Amino acid sequence: MAIVSSSPLHTLKDFRALWESIPSATDRERNPEKMVDMNAKIKPYVPKEFVNDDLYAAPTAAMVEKTAKIKRKRRERATARIAAKTATNDEGKVAAALGGSLTW
Repeated sequence: MAIVSSSPLHTLKDFRALWESIPSATDRERNPEKMVDMNAKIKPYVPKEFVNDDLYAAPTAAMVEKTAKIKRKRRERATARIAAKTATNDEGKVAAALGGSLTW
């Protein structure tokens, strides 16, 4: 098995080509939930010299509305899941009180 050595210049060129092929993280769309939360919960505690950073930018009205809708749906699903679990538990208690189990 032969060990192939490459010159440092060749390795540097390969690395540079790979590095430049990685897409920039700033090109991605920001998560509206995180933007609303950062602005409302974190920004009040940020030092004054960093308050104007893009990270703490005020969300648009559309983002606030979208976030409210997402959180509302999440809350409704959680409530439905808890209600279904409670109904299942109640069903078992009724069966136990009747002296048996519910079988169909």
